[in-house]
Amino acid sequence: MRSALLELPAEIRVNILEHLLQRPLWHTISRPNTQAARDRGYTDGVGHVTLVRERDEWRSVSVARPPGLTILCPAILRTCRLLHKEAMGLLYSKCLFVLNIQNMRPAALPFINGQPAIVAGPTKASMFLRWINHVHIRQHITPEEDLSQKAQSLDSLIRCLSPDRKTTGLTLHFDSMWLVNDGEWPQKARPEYVWQLFGAELARMPIGNQPQIRVSSHWLELEGKERFDDLASKLGGYVRLALNLIIPS
Repeated sequence: MRSALLELPAEIRVNILEHLLQRPLWHTISRPNTQAARDRGYTDGVGHVTLVRERDEWRSVSVARPPGLTILCPAILRTCRLLHKEAMGLLYSKCLFVLNIQNMRPAALPFINGQPAIVAGPTKASMFLRWINHVHIRQHITPEEDLSQKAQSLDSLIRCLSPDRKTTGLTLHFDSMWLVNDGEWPQKARPEYVWQLFGAELARMPIGNQPQIRVSSHWLELEGKERFDDLASKLGGYVRLALNLIIPS
C-alpha cells in the first residue's frame, strides 16, 4: 500500500520535511566568517572536510558538519528513494562545505580504525560528495611540488563532486610551510611554459567565478608578482598577497 505522504504534491512534502530539519541558531554560534557566510546565502552554516589523495582515491581525514544542522528523524532517509532524495537535497541546500586538500606526508596521523568517513575515486562514488550543493575547495601548493600534478589532483577531486552542484569556489594557497633554506626547495623560477600549462589546465575546470590566489612571500620573491597576476587574469580571479593586499585582475 502506497503511503499517503508520497501521494502529496512535492512542494507540500518538502514543507513537511522542513519540520524534520533542525537548523542552527545563529546567535549561539561564534565563529569567524559566520556572518559573511550567512550574508552570501549559506544560512545553514559552513562545514569543513579535510581530504588526502592516496593513489586514485580521496579519503577524509576529518569531517565537521555545520554546527547545529541535523535531521531530527534520520529514519526518514531509509523509507524510500524519493524521500531520501528530497530530504538530502533539503539538508544540503543552504550550507557551504569547504574541502581542504591536505598533502599526504609520512608524519600524517593514521585514519581512525583505518576507516575514513569519506572515500571517493573513479570507481567509487561518495554519496556525501555527490549531495553537497555548495563547495569551496582549498588547495595548498608548496614550492617543491609539481604544478601539473597539482592541477591533475584538483581535477580528480572535482570529478568526484556532483555535476549538478549549484556553486563552486576555489582558493589556491601558494604556501611557504617549511624552512626556506631547505636544500630541496627550488631557488629558480619555473619556466614560462610550466605556468602556461598550469593556467590552461585550471581554465578547463569548473572552478567557479573569481577564484582566489593567495601568495606567500617566498613564492612572490621566487616567481614575481606578475606571474600570479597573469594566472589570476586567465582564471578571472584575484591575488591576495601575504600582507593581505588584494590586487584585482
